[in-house]
Amino acid sequence: RESWERALREAREIGHLYSLMHVLSLCVWDCIVWSLDDVDAEAMVDELERLARAQSAAFFIVGAGIQRGALLMENGELESAEQHLNDGMAAYRSIGATLGLPHFLAMLAWASAKLGKHEAARRYVDEAISITETTAQRYFEAGILKFAGEIALMSHSPDANMAESYFQRALGFARERNLKSTQLDLCLPLARLWRDQGNTREAYDLLAPIYNWFTEGFGWVKMKEAKALLDELRADLHLS
Repeated sequence: RESWERALREAREIGHLYSLMHVLSLCVWDCIVWSLDDVDAEAMVDELERLARAQSAAFFIVGAGIQRGALLMENGELESAEQHLNDGMAAYRSIGATLGLPHFLAMLAWASAKLGKHEAARRYVDEAISITETTAQRYFEAGILKFAGEIALMSHSPDANMAESYFQRALGFARERNLKSTQLDLCLPLARLWRDQGNTREAYDLLAPIYNWFTEGFGWVKMKEAKALLDELRADLHLS
Protein backbone atom coordinates (compact mmCIF):
# COMPACT_ATOMS: atom_id res chain seq x y z
CA ARG A 1 0.00 0.00 0.00
CA GLU A 2 2.79 2.42 0.91
CA SER A 3 4.65 1.52 -2.28
CA TRP A 4 1.83 2.25 -4.69
CA GLU A 5 0.81 5.42 -2.87
CA ARG A 6 4.41 6.62 -3.36
CA ALA A 7 4.32 5.49 -7.00
CA LEU A 8 1.13 7.48 -7.60
CA ARG A 9 2.62 10.56 -5.98
CA GLU A 10 5.83 10.34 -8.00
CA ALA A 11 3.98 9.67 -11.28
CA ARG A 12 1.93 12.82 -10.74
CA GLU A 13 5.03 14.84 -9.83
CA ILE A 14 7.00 13.91 -12.96
CA GLY A 15 3.93 14.34 -15.17
CA HIS A 16 4.56 11.24 -17.29
CA LEU A 17 1.06 10.14 -18.34
CA TYR A 18 1.96 6.58 -19.32
CA SER A 19 3.55 6.01 -15.91
CA LEU A 20 0.51 7.49 -14.20
CA MET A 21 -1.90 5.28 -16.17
CA HIS A 22 0.19 2.21 -15.42
CA VAL A 23 0.29 2.96 -11.69
CA LEU A 24 -3.44 3.73 -11.55
CA SER A 25 -4.19 0.40 -13.23
CA LEU A 26 -2.02 -1.54 -10.78
CA CYS A 27 -3.50 0.32 -7.80
CA VAL A 28 -7.04 -0.60 -8.82
CA TRP A 29 -6.11 -4.27 -9.14
CA ASP A 30 -4.57 -4.16 -5.67
CA CYS A 31 -7.81 -2.72 -4.29
CA ILE A 32 -9.80 -5.52 -5.96
CA VAL A 33 -7.49 -8.45 -5.19
CA TRP A 34 -6.89 -7.42 -1.57
CA SER A 35 -10.42 -6.10 -0.87
CA LEU A 36 -9.21 -2.64 0.16
CA ASP A 37 -12.55 -1.06 0.98
CA ASP A 38 -11.09 2.21 2.30
CA VAL A 39 -9.76 3.28 -1.12
CA ASP A 40 -11.90 4.93 -3.82
CA ALA A 41 -10.97 2.50 -6.58
CA GLU A 42 -13.84 3.71 -8.77
CA ALA A 43 -12.40 7.24 -8.78
CA MET A 44 -9.06 5.80 -9.91
CA VAL A 45 -10.76 3.90 -12.75
CA ASP A 46 -12.53 7.12 -13.79
CA GLU A 47 -9.20 8.96 -13.87
CA LEU A 48 -7.51 6.13 -15.75
CA GLU A 49 -10.21 6.01 -18.40
CA ARG A 50 -10.21 9.79 -18.83
CA LEU A 51 -6.44 9.89 -19.30
CA ALA A 52 -6.47 6.87 -21.61
CA ARG A 53 -9.15 8.34 -23.87
CA ALA A 54 -7.31 11.66 -24.04
CA GLN A 55 -4.20 9.77 -25.20
CA SER A 56 -6.11 7.27 -27.39
CA ALA A 57 -4.35 4.55 -25.36
CA ALA A 58 -6.43 1.51 -26.36
CA PHE A 59 -4.75 -0.87 -23.91
CA PHE A 60 -5.69 1.27 -20.91
CA ILE A 61 -9.14 2.18 -22.25
CA VAL A 62 -10.04 -1.49 -22.51
CA GLY A 63 -8.32 -2.29 -19.23
CA ALA A 64 -10.35 0.36 -17.41
CA GLY A 65 -13.56 -1.22 -18.74
CA ILE A 66 -12.52 -4.63 -17.40
CA GLN A 67 -11.63 -3.11 -14.04
CA ARG A 68 -15.03 -1.41 -13.90
CA GLY A 69 -16.61 -4.83 -14.38
CA ALA A 70 -14.47 -6.27 -11.58
CA LEU A 71 -15.54 -3.45 -9.24
CA LEU A 72 -19.19 -4.08 -10.10
CA MET A 73 -18.65 -7.73 -9.19
CA GLU A 74 -17.14 -6.72 -5.84
CA ASN A 75 -20.24 -4.60 -5.20
CA GLY A 76 -22.57 -7.51 -5.95
CA GLU A 77 -23.87 -6.13 -9.26
CA LEU A 78 -23.25 -9.47 -10.95
CA GLU A 79 -25.19 -9.16 -14.20
CA SER A 80 -23.70 -5.76 -14.99
CA ALA A 81 -20.29 -7.07 -13.99
CA GLU A 82 -20.56 -10.08 -16.29
CA GLN A 83 -21.57 -7.85 -19.21
CA HIS A 84 -18.70 -5.42 -18.61
CA LEU A 85 -16.21 -8.26 -18.24
CA ASN A 86 -17.45 -10.04 -21.38
CA ASP A 87 -17.36 -6.84 -23.43
CA GLY A 88 -13.96 -5.95 -22.02
CA MET A 89 -12.53 -9.38 -22.76
CA ALA A 90 -13.75 -9.21 -26.37
CA ALA A 91 -12.20 -5.77 -26.82
CA TYR A 92 -8.99 -6.91 -25.13
CA ARG A 93 -8.60 -9.86 -27.48
CA SER A 94 -9.44 -7.65 -30.49
CA ILE A 95 -6.39 -5.43 -29.87
CA GLY A 96 -4.16 -8.48 -29.50
CA ALA A 97 -3.43 -7.95 -25.81
CA THR A 98 -2.51 -10.94 -23.63
CA LEU A 99 -1.01 -9.40 -20.49
CA GLY A 100 -3.27 -10.16 -17.54
CA LEU A 101 -5.60 -12.36 -19.58
CA PRO A 102 -5.62 -15.24 -17.04
CA HIS A 103 -6.54 -12.78 -14.28
CA PHE A 104 -9.42 -11.32 -16.30
CA LEU A 105 -10.73 -14.77 -17.24
CA ALA A 106 -10.68 -15.79 -13.57
CA MET A 107 -12.76 -12.70 -12.70
CA LEU A 108 -15.26 -13.59 -15.43
CA ALA A 109 -15.35 -17.19 -14.17
CA TRP A 110 -16.13 -15.97 -10.65
CA ALA A 111 -18.94 -13.67 -11.83
CA SER A 112 -20.42 -16.51 -13.91
CA ALA A 113 -20.25 -18.92 -10.98
CA LYS A 114 -22.04 -16.47 -8.71
CA LEU A 115 -24.77 -16.15 -11.35
CA GLY A 116 -25.17 -19.95 -11.36
CA LYS A 117 -23.54 -20.41 -14.78
CA HIS A 118 -21.28 -23.18 -13.57
CA GLU A 119 -20.32 -24.72 -16.92
CA ALA A 120 -19.26 -21.34 -18.28
CA ALA A 121 -17.35 -20.64 -15.06
CA ARG A 122 -15.42 -23.90 -15.38
CA ARG A 123 -14.56 -23.15 -19.03
CA TYR A 124 -13.26 -19.70 -18.17
CA VAL A 125 -11.18 -20.87 -15.23
CA ASP A 126 -9.77 -23.82 -17.21
CA GLU A 127 -8.74 -21.40 -19.96
CA ALA A 128 -7.17 -19.10 -17.36
CA ILE A 129 -5.11 -21.97 -15.93
CA SER A 130 -4.08 -23.10 -19.43
CA ILE A 131 -2.93 -19.61 -20.46
CA THR A 132 -1.03 -19.25 -17.18
CA GLU A 133 0.87 -22.44 -17.92
CA THR A 134 1.62 -21.62 -21.56
CA THR A 135 2.56 -17.94 -21.18
CA ALA A 136 4.26 -18.06 -17.75
CA GLN A 137 2.01 -15.25 -16.47
CA ARG A 138 2.20 -16.68 -12.99
CA TYR A 139 1.74 -13.58 -10.83
CA PHE A 140 -1.96 -14.37 -10.25
CA GLU A 141 -1.71 -18.15 -10.43
CA ALA A 142 -2.59 -18.65 -6.76
CA GLY A 143 -5.69 -16.46 -7.15
CA ILE A 144 -6.83 -18.36 -10.24
CA LEU A 145 -6.43 -21.70 -8.47
CA LYS A 146 -8.36 -20.32 -5.49
CA PHE A 147 -11.21 -19.30 -7.79
CA ALA A 148 -11.11 -22.78 -9.36
CA GLY A 149 -11.45 -24.40 -5.94
CA GLU A 150 -14.33 -22.19 -4.88
CA ILE A 151 -16.12 -22.76 -8.21
CA ALA A 152 -15.77 -26.53 -7.69
CA LEU A 153 -17.67 -26.13 -4.41
CA MET A 154 -20.36 -23.89 -5.96
CA SER A 155 -21.35 -26.23 -8.81
CA HIS A 156 -24.57 -28.27 -8.87
CA SER A 157 -22.49 -31.30 -7.86
CA PRO A 158 -19.89 -29.90 -5.45
CA ASP A 159 -16.53 -31.66 -5.65
CA ALA A 160 -14.74 -31.22 -2.32
CA ASN A 161 -11.75 -33.31 -3.38
CA MET A 162 -11.18 -31.21 -6.48
CA ALA A 163 -11.61 -28.01 -4.48
CA GLU A 164 -9.06 -29.16 -1.90
CA SER A 165 -6.62 -30.07 -4.67
CA TYR A 166 -6.88 -26.58 -6.17
CA PHE A 167 -6.50 -24.92 -2.75
CA GLN A 168 -3.45 -27.04 -1.93
CA ARG A 169 -1.81 -26.24 -5.28
CA ALA A 170 -2.43 -22.54 -4.74
CA LEU A 171 -1.08 -22.69 -1.21
CA GLY A 172 2.02 -24.53 -2.40
CA PHE A 173 2.63 -21.76 -4.96
CA ALA A 174 2.34 -19.08 -2.27
CA ARG A 175 4.55 -20.93 0.19
CA GLU A 176 7.30 -21.46 -2.39
CA ARG A 177 7.43 -17.70 -2.88
CA ASN A 178 6.94 -16.79 0.79
CA LEU A 179 3.80 -14.76 -0.03
CA LYS A 180 2.38 -14.37 3.47
CA SER A 181 -0.76 -12.36 2.66
CA THR A 182 -1.59 -14.74 -0.17
CA GLN A 183 -1.08 -17.70 2.16
CA LEU A 184 -3.56 -16.23 4.64
CA ASP A 185 -6.08 -15.60 1.86
CA LEU A 186 -5.73 -19.21 0.67
CA CYS A 187 -5.83 -20.81 4.11
CA LEU A 188 -9.29 -19.33 4.71
CA PRO A 189 -11.28 -21.39 2.15
CA LEU A 190 -9.25 -24.53 2.87
CA ALA A 191 -9.79 -24.16 6.63
CA ARG A 192 -13.52 -23.64 6.07
CA LEU A 193 -13.66 -26.75 3.90
CA TRP A 194 -11.90 -28.85 6.55
CA ARG A 195 -14.13 -27.39 9.28
CA ASP A 196 -17.23 -28.35 7.29
CA GLN A 197 -15.83 -31.86 6.90
CA GLY A 198 -15.41 -32.13 10.66
CA ASN A 199 -11.64 -31.72 10.61
CA THR A 200 -11.64 -28.89 13.13
CA ARG A 201 -8.15 -29.46 14.53
CA GLU A 202 -6.60 -29.59 11.04
CA ALA A 203 -8.39 -26.39 10.11
CA TYR A 204 -7.12 -24.62 13.22
CA ASP A 205 -3.56 -25.89 12.80
CA LEU A 206 -3.56 -24.65 9.19
CA LEU A 207 -4.85 -21.14 9.85
CA ALA A 208 -3.39 -20.24 13.25
CA PRO A 209 0.34 -20.17 12.33
CA ILE A 210 -0.07 -17.89 9.32
CA TYR A 211 -2.44 -15.57 11.20
CA ASN A 212 -0.07 -15.36 14.16
CA TRP A 213 2.84 -14.49 11.84
CA PHE A 214 1.37 -11.01 11.22
CA THR A 215 2.10 -8.03 13.45
CA GLU A 216 0.08 -5.44 11.51
CA GLY A 217 -2.76 -5.14 9.00
CA PHE A 218 -5.46 -6.44 11.34
CA GLY A 219 -7.99 -4.05 9.79
CA TRP A 220 -7.71 -5.89 6.47
CA VAL A 221 -10.95 -7.74 5.71
CA LYS A 222 -9.15 -11.08 5.31
CA MET A 223 -7.49 -10.70 8.71
CA LYS A 224 -10.89 -10.04 10.25
CA GLU A 225 -12.32 -13.14 8.57
CA ALA A 226 -9.37 -15.22 9.76
CA LYS A 227 -9.77 -14.03 13.35
CA ALA A 228 -13.50 -14.80 13.32
CA LEU A 229 -12.87 -18.29 11.96
CA LEU A 230 -10.08 -18.94 14.46
CA ASP A 231 -12.32 -17.83 17.33
CA GLU A 232 -14.98 -20.26 16.11
CA LEU A 233 -12.49 -23.12 15.75
CA ARG A 234 -10.93 -22.35 19.13
CA ALA A 235 -14.36 -22.52 20.77
CA ASP A 236 -15.14 -25.83 19.07
CA LEU A 237 -11.84 -27.23 20.29
CA HIS A 238 -12.34 -25.76 23.79
CA LEU A 239 -9.07 -23.87 23.58
CA SER A 240 -8.45 -20.84 25.76
